[in-house]
Amino acid sequence: MFYLAQLPPPTMPLATRRTAWEPARIRSGIAENTSCIRCSKSENRPNDSICNSYRLYHSNSLAGQNRYKSKTRVFQEKYWVAEIGGFMKKQHILWIIIITALVILFSLLFSRGQTAEKLILIREKSFFSEYSIVEDRVLIRCEITVKNSYDTSRQFTLEAALPEDMKGGLLKEETLIGWNESLEKTVFTIGERREEQYIVVFVGTFAGNKQKQNRSLPEITITDISE
Repeated sequence: MFYLAQLPPPTMPLATRRTAWEPARIRSGIAENTSCIRCSKSENRPNDSICNSYRLYHSNSLAGQNRYKSKTRVFQEKYWVAEIGGFMKKQHILWIIIITALVILFSLLFSRGQTAEKLILIREKSFFSEYSIVEDRVLIRCEITVKNSYDTSRQFTLEAALPEDMKGGLLKEETLIGWNESLEKTVFTIGERREEQYIVVFVGTFAGNKQKQNRSLPEITITDISE
């Protein structure tokens, strides 16, 4: 009844009714086109307690929805940041694994390239045996171990450097050519991917002094003569 008493007479013109409602709208601070669940969007209602309660309800609901959307947006941002961070971490781990594998592979290839396809003197398994003087020749006997890292059999020759014996008067030349044990040939043969031991006799010209200066294994050079 109080609500109806506040309304202007129905027969009052629209302009008069709008003027009569104006003080209520000004006092309440509500805009002219404010609406709520009770009020129609196409009408202007006076500021009563019921309408204010619905406006407050709407305001709180919108604020709650905005807070919920804001929290949801923050959660989604954190989720995607975490997902991207996890993905990047997995990518880093994958790249580390790939780089490590490549480094190991290149290291193996490099080490193989350093030792592959060579004739190698195994000094740990080689040694000086004895020497003798036969007429005008000096025969220096050694046991030589050679490793073939080729995939094919190879032929090679051997030379020994004995500068101390030349200076000491045992030899007339510094470098001696290696012969087989029977002094028949100077070319040696080794099978593919094999390690062989040979009895090698290095032959030089006697210089007059029978004393050998050094009884250790001389410096030996392997020359691959395979075609």
